[in-house]
Amino acid sequence: DRPAGRATLTAGRMALAAAGDVVGEGYGCFLEGLEDLGEGRLASAVVWWDRSRDLLGADHPIEGFNLANRSLGAYQGGDLRGAVAMAERALATAQLSGSPRHEGIAGIYVSFFNVWTGDFERAGLAARHACEAIALLPEPDRYDLPLAWGQVGAVAAVRNQHDHSMAAFETGLAVAASFANEWHEAILRAGRADLLETLDPLDALADARRARSYFER
Repeated sequence: DRPAGRATLTAGRMALAAAGDVVGEGYGCFLEGLEDLGEGRLASAVVWWDRSRDLLGADHPIEGFNLANRSLGAYQGGDLRGAVAMAERALATAQLSGSPRHEGIAGIYVSFFNVWTGDFERAGLAARHACEAIALLPEPDRYDLPLAWGQVGAVAAVRNQHDHSMAAFETGLAVAASFANEWHEAILRAGRADLLETLDPLDALADARRARSYFER
């Protein structure tokens, strides 16, 4: 029930702000950004994350995660080099703080952005590293593991390593199914349909239809 959850989050954030709880409000803003991201509103998500950083400060433990997410704003704005730099800083921050979840998220973004710069070697290493970092978490917290495997598959696809790519996508989809994570399953199906459609157009069409059905819901 996303609308009810969002309403509860917003009410909590506003109550924390009214109470003068800067840290609580900062976390609330960070979560508001994640909700906007999940609903496809990246521009407003970045506004929330910037506000969160203003409240929490650059030295707060969540900064690595925040910085990784804010790199998406640079990417959307067409600043690819800036996006890469922010994601690399986020990855270094996460490694220094010993946060595998933040490390995995940052690694996914480093990989994704470097595909667009054409640095496929760096993209591949970052994607693999993201899988390894997220796999260190206890199982309930490995929510982003399908996305990491999807990125491994995407890098392999653009390098024309089709068997490797298909295996990575299959692994990611299996993990997503085991977590009942339909969101990431839909993302992986859309990506596989786009990147590997020449191998089997009918399978790609089925993937695209299943992804579209989820996104329309």
